[in-house]
Amino acid sequence: MQLDPVDPGIRGGYLAFTSQDSPGVLHLKKLSDAGLTHNLEVCRLDMEMLKSLPPDSPEQQEYITAIQNEDGYNWGLYN
Repeated sequence: MQLDPVDPGIRGGYLAFTSQDSPGVLHLKKLSDAGLTHNLEVCRLDMEMLKSLPPDSPEQQEYITAIQNEDGYNWGLYN
């Protein structure tokens, strides 16, 4: 058995929930079986991508500016 069956290209994003045998999806199924009816998935930034850019660079600002109206929280998650 593979420890993380989620493709690395979609790991950490919403598309990861399309992998029906992933640990995350299996956990959500258990929660549903236990009676959970709603779940909120929070938005996040791709912090790994931001770390690849020069600190305080115009490129970092361009990335944030491009998504600022889609992600009002600007939460980040390091993988």
